[in-house]
Amino acid sequence: MRRAFVFHAGPEFKGSCDAVVRYLQAEKFSCQTFDVGDARKDPQPWIDAYPNLMTRVDVIVCLAHGGWDGPLVFGGAPLQARNLSPQIARGYSNMAWPAVCAWFRNMLTAGGIAVIHACHSAGSNQYETAEYDHADRWVQELSEDARITTVGVEGTTSSGIGSQSVALLKHVLRGTSPPQATRVYLPGGQRVARWSGWLNQGQR
Repeated sequence: MRRAFVFHAGPEFKGSCDAVVRYLQAEKFSCQTFDVGDARKDPQPWIDAYPNLMTRVDVIVCLAHGGWDGPLVFGGAPLQARNLSPQIARGYSNMAWPAVCAWFRNMLTAGGIAVIHACHSAGSNQYETAEYDHADRWVQELSEDARITTVGVEGTTSSGIGSQSVALLKHVLRGTSPPQATRVYLPGGQRVARWSGWLNQGQR
């Protein structure tokens, strides 16, 4: 059976997590979930305290708030307790970036895929780029440095709404129309121009 790991940032994303798990189970995945807590209120685990499963998974799904420097899931302590961000990226809190890349790489099977459903995980959409000129695309950096396949969304999103997260997963797995502008990167950071769905890639 295929395996999936779904982690979410607190109760705001619990309903979306449940919807994603139901969809993945319908697609014959066994699922494990992990609540990292709300970066604004709860202590979050450092990346070296994230779960390391005995068996690698085929799909990782992250459901959280986010920005150009990644999802808000690596906080340690609540935001009110300190002036540090719960985001880690290549150029932001970058001393921990190799550990983030290693965790994703070690959790995924060869040919596995990481789906980051968080605002700006694939950078700006066409309207934001014109206004703010944000070029950072977190999932591209993760793909380049962790050497894994990644998926993210451009612009703001609704990862706390289960139907939106499931629609994104259907696009990722089956190649259906995405709910918004989405980017897929192959290991090493090459963008896929036409995505046909992970389950349609060879014999899965």
